[in-house]
Amino acid sequence: MCRLIISISIVLTSLLCRSQSNPDSLFIFVGKQLRVKKININLQKDNIGFYNYYSVSYQVLQNIYGHYEGNKITFQAYDHVGKPDFLKFKTVLLFVYKHNGKFYHIRFQYFDVYETKNGKWAAPGDPYFFDDKYRTGNVQPEAIEFKKPLTFNVGRLDSAEIKQVYPAPYFTIKEHKAIALMGTYAESLFLVKKEGELKARGFF
Repeated sequence: MCRLIISISIVLTSLLCRSQSNPDSLFIFVGKQLRVKKININLQKDNIGFYNYYSVSYQVLQNIYGHYEGNKITFQAYDHVGKPDFLKFKTVLLFVYKHNGKFYHIRFQYFDVYETKNGKWAAPGDPYFFDDKYRTGNVQPEAIEFKKPLTFNVGRLDSAEIKQVYPAPYFTIKEHKAIALMGTYAESLFLVKKEGELKARGFF
């Protein structure tokens, strides 16, 4: 029975993604988290597998791609274990698509982003960190001054982990903290996904 439910879940998720794999269904934006509510699912009734579903609302801070009216958006997101990772961050570059009048998060696709001194939004580090198999070199990080010094605690990491997660020249390490020196603006981060994961999923 468990294998059957998992199989149904995979099939339904696959069909839903394929049915919406077109750029017109996409809305990509920088958002600030407003509300997170877990959705209770009846497995016997819905047959959609072992996922944790959430209804989330965000304030739209910047429209990167697609048409959307309004400064707030609500969409559904899901993950196998706990909450989706993007919910850990206050401001995020998010990738959602519209299906039957509702928006859904494209699973795993996000960048945590931070405000810069010039009023833009950017992610620190290597823009291909999670997309290395799609690395084209068309997007290059640059020196960025964030509005507030952007630091990450590395006290619990060993030297190898620090080098892997917070490598030079994107970061400098000082007093158990990784200080962001380089990053990529939201518009270019979208290009990373457009040429990579979104293309692989058939959106482009």
